[in-house]
Amino acid sequence: MNKQLILVVALLLVFLPVGKIGSQNKVSGKDTWVKYENNPVLGGGDLGTIFDISVLKVGDVYKMYCSWRPKRSLALSTSTDGKNWTTPQIILGPNDANEWEKDLNRPAVVLKDNVYHLWYTGQAKGKSWIG
Repeated sequence: MNKQLILVVALLLVFLPVGKIGSQNKVSGKDTWVKYENNPVLGGGDLGTIFDISVLKVGDVYKMYCSWRPKRSLALSTSTDGKNWTTPQIILGPNDANEWEKDLNRPAVVLKDNVYHLWYTGQAKGKSWIG
């Protein structure tokens, strides 16, 4: 895999039941994880529900792609430390003109040859598609 593509498992950003994102750090040499004491790091409150995250490290910046409700959209937040994140910005919104993108979820992003490639789930009428 491309070294620029690091799904930040080391940070293990975790979806919390109320739609908030938390962080955990691996304890060196042990099989246990310690939750970041200032969790959650993103979501809840005025932001609504943030879930289905995917994190990519590009240079010194972490990019967190997520599903966002009630926006029905995919959004992006950035961080230089994995703990302090920018307010999410919509990168792809719903498309009510077609039959499969009423709600967007589960972003998966790959950076290849300096081009970002995005796959996601579109949902409508109880069905899901990959786009």
